[in-house]
Amino acid sequence: MDPGNGVLGLTGPAFKRLAVIDDDPGVCKFVSRIARDLGFEVATATQSEKFRRLCREFKPAVVVMDLGMPGVDGVEQLRFLVAELNGAEVILMSGFDKKVLNSARQVGEELGLSMKGVLPKPISVDELEKMLTTASHFEGSISARELASAIENGEIRPHFQPKALLQPAYSRQVNEVEALVRWHHPVHGLLTPDKFLPLAEETDLLLPMTHAVAIAACRQILNWDAAGMSMAVAINIAPQLLVNLSLPDEITALAADHGVECSRLIIEITEAGVMADVARAMDILTRFRIKGFLLSLDDFGTGFSSLIQLYRMPFGEIKIDRSFVKDISVNEEARVIVQATIELAHRLDLTACAEGVESLEDLRFLSRIGCDKAQGYFISKPIPGEEMRDFVRARNDDHETLLKKA
Repeated sequence: MDPGNGVLGLTGPAFKRLAVIDDDPGVCKFVSRIARDLGFEVATATQSEKFRRLCREFKPAVVVMDLGMPGVDGVEQLRFLVAELNGAEVILMSGFDKKVLNSARQVGEELGLSMKGVLPKPISVDELEKMLTTASHFEGSISARELASAIENGEIRPHFQPKALLQPAYSRQVNEVEALVRWHHPVHGLLTPDKFLPLAEETDLLLPMTHAVAIAACRQILNWDAAGMSMAVAINIAPQLLVNLSLPDEITALAADHGVECSRLIIEITEAGVMADVARAMDILTRFRIKGFLLSLDDFGTGFSSLIQLYRMPFGEIKIDRSFVKDISVNEEARVIVQATIELAHRLDLTACAEGVESLEDLRFLSRIGCDKAQGYFISKPIPGEEMRDFVRARNDDHETLLKKA
């Protein structure tokens, strides 16, 4: 398809301001960190009066608020928002049970507010990210031609999320990261993939975007090598590209052009992507493995792959989907599924990596049951490559202290 034909139609301001109100400063900090990583400009308040002043002066377009603030209940706050910020998008969070949260949400909707969702505490990073993503901070108009130009000009570059080693127990050292694509837009700032990936999928830009991420990963590996850090980088391959029989040759050539061994790159494929065309996927993945790449099966447990197909394919790692991991501290069935998946992986001579780790309690449990690696916001959000050196050194040099804390 002609890159000039596709348009991702969005309207409104380029950025959104977000306000957080909670009497717990730790919650304010937690929400702020996630929101800023998604590109929001953030202000926080731990008292109702400060929040009301903040709303009048800061004029947030998105409000994340605790339903049970001291002195002023959440319904009163909703009425205030109607008067001061009519049109603002609201996310409610609270330790109250979900019935109370849903009732408050209905009150807000009847008052005319745009209620984006409710978040029971403790807050799930995954759920918060989803809600903030729908309250999109970028609402401009992106054409395929603009995206193609961005790829050509080097604006499409990944951030990198560390994976922590859990074996030997609690080591938590880092020697592997996942490359997560970002658009460093010259006007709109940092854009997350939900703003441009659908357009790439609708046009013919998915392959050049994947090439751009692979090139950036290779360059970053060389930079880290020069700084004395030996790191492997995982690259995501979209299911749509698993029909391209030349893909292993293309990625191999990119690695060779930069002097990077294929074993330093990990190819991540989703379970659904593998099952879309098993024969062709087997062809492509086998050739990747022959060339020296490591293979990781992403989102394991969410698709329909049979154990026979898993056994036949040349994966070296499975990544346990965050939908299971996020519940292990509160749900016995989730713990059983995660533990069984880790045991299955080890019996098939695979390593197991848990996605979406959000707490020390989760990390302790995963390490105790033999999970090999962990990835999630508790360890680190995705960060620019130039920040990885300080992060890794602090983490690896201090691993004995971290072991004691764990």
